This record gives sequence, C-alpha cells and structure tokens, in this order.
Amino acid sequence: MPPLADLPVWALVVVALAQGTAAAALLVAAWSDLKAFLIPNRVPAAVALAWLLAGLSVGLAGLVPVATLALDLAVAMGVFAVLVGLYLTGALGGGDVKLIPTVALWAGADGVLVFLMLTALAGGVLALAVLLARGAARLPGLGGWRVIRVTAGCQRLPYGVAIAVGGLWVLGRGAFG
Repeated sequence: MPPLADLPVWALVVVALAQGTAAAALLVAAWSDLKAFLIPNRVPAAVALAWLLAGLSVGLAGLVPVATLALDLAVAMGVFAVLVGLYLTGALGGGDVKLIPTVALWAGADGVLVFLMLTALAGGVLALAVLLARGAARLPGLGGWRVIRVTAGCQRLPYGVAIAVGGLWVLGRGAFG
C-alpha cells in the first residue's frame, strides 16, 4: 500500500473501511466454515467489493496505476481458473474456490504466492488439528504420532479458516504493493 501520508484523507478513510470490511468478512468465512462447512456467497462478494472500492480510491488518488490494479485482477482470475480445476476434482469446496481469488486481489501480483503459501501452511496445521481431534492417538513404543482411527466424514476440512489466516496476513501487510 502507498504510504499513508501520501493518501488524501477521503482515500485513507475508504481504504481503511474497505480493509476492515474485508477482515470482518474473512472472520465470518472462518466461523461459518467451522460451524457448517459453508462459506456464504456474500462473503467473497464483500471481499471483492471492498477491494474494488479501495482500488478505485487509490487509483483515483493517483497512487496506484490502473495497470497495477488490472494485473492484480488478471492474477486473481488465473488463481480462480486453477482452483476451478481443483473444485472439479473434489479437492476444494465451492466457497474456498470463490474466496481465495478475492483475497488474491488484495494480495496483488507481488504477494499472491506468499498468500497462497501461508494459506497452505495454515491449512496443513488445520488438517493436523482436525486429524488429532477426530481420532489420532500416540501409540506407545512406535516412535511418534500415528493415525489409528478416523471417523466418518473426515475428508471435510473447514479450509475457510486457513484462507482467513492468509487473508488477514495480506490485509495486515497492506494492500496495493
């Protein structure tokens, strides 16, 4: 994000409100996915709309070139295309496929790989926690953790939590480069 001192007050207010809205939406996504394995469509819509408002504000203020915003949009669309393939294989749910690209908008072309890596790392930690909660146990004398029992439905993972972790990092570092 451009230095705050360079933003006109109106743009600063819009960007702050947009980032707050996106952060709140990510928390809603995490909570909803934990409770019902569902990310409502309004959540990625809110994150995308917040990016659009913030992007228009910094663009109109002349601090971020339109070409940069267009590149960010193109990268997010590429991420979406890849994720649709994962959705078709059953690897991701539809809410995840919609939410990740909207956070990629905020990450921008320069931060999308770090966002995806942090999200994957958070997803790995989440998966381990879910496995442990669903029936993994330490077997004495076998030198480590072994999954000995997994309950039915174990293939479901509330990945919105991991996306929220990565997304909150993106928003915390500042958007738009």
